[in-house]
Amino acid sequence: MVGLVFSVVFANAIIICDIAIVISVLEDVSGAQAMMQSNMLIKGQTQVGLLIFLGSTMGMAFVEGLFEHRVKTLSYGDGS
Repeated sequence: MVGLVFSVVFANAIIICDIAIVISVLEDVSGAQAMMQSNMLIKGQTQVGLLIFLGSTMGMAFVEGLFEHRVKTLSYGDGS
């Protein structure tokens, strides 16, 4: 149960930080002010952000698995 709560909090922090990066690039703010703006922007939309984070994480894991399959299995034959 603690791991689930930690995962949700960690994913929420990653979403806020990613949005803060976009805000700092598009607007003339940086640092804590960008974090505060991203927190205000995501407020009420946390579930949507978590679903986007989950989808992108699963997609990247899928792409990584395909890459490893292509490089290890097809290039080296037996995967050694």
